[in-house]
Amino acid sequence: MRESLFRGGGNNVTRGWIVDAAEKIKPPAPAVRLTAVDEMILDCIDNHGSVKSQTDLLDKLAEDGEIASEGSIKLRLAELKARGVLVPVKGDRGYKRA
Repeated sequence: MRESLFRGGGNNVTRGWIVDAAEKIKPPAPAVRLTAVDEMILDCIDNHGSVKSQTDLLDKLAEDGEIASEGSIKLRLAELKARGVLVPVKGDRGYKRA
């Protein structure tokens, strides 16, 4: 039994332990680079708490005196949601900062 461990022979328990240990050692998540539009969106969400939709975000940006196009807001919101920077608000239709 002991020889089979050193030769790499069929001990599934040892292999499972090695895989478990390797899964626990994960590299840190890469730093998220934010564009100027991303920062503008996140600042608006920080000021207002959360946003319910893209039009709600555009209205809140207008209140803050910021100007952004619908296309860039739509794209940046989708990317921020996909990267986990924005999370859904429970019990409400909208997003807030993670």
